[in-house]
Amino acid sequence: MCGFPVTDFSEHEIHQLRGENDVLRRAIADLLVNSQGLGRDKLSPEHAAPTDAAPPATYASFISERYLPWSRATKRSAPWEEIILRCHLLPAFGHLRFDQI
Repeated sequence: MCGFPVTDFSEHEIHQLRGENDVLRRAIADLLVNSQGLGRDKLSPEHAAPTDAAPPATYASFISERYLPWSRATKRSAPWEEIILRCHLLPAFGHLRFDQI
């Protein structure tokens, strides 16, 4: 081994901690899915989306009204994402509703 150790953990302890981390990640993901109602429509019909719901917004309106403001406020890569959206994604998908993509 080159240099000096960064931690006092053995390889076995690190492997065990990584395993515990994976278990916790899966548990958190399951909690998020269950709390947000994702996947419930496949479990029972009463949780299915209503059929008389308003048609979904277009991809372009979602990007301009929701995604870009969030992206600009939270991400350093927002200018790069705007370029990709403007030059590639919006010309191809901007006029489509989400249920058509």
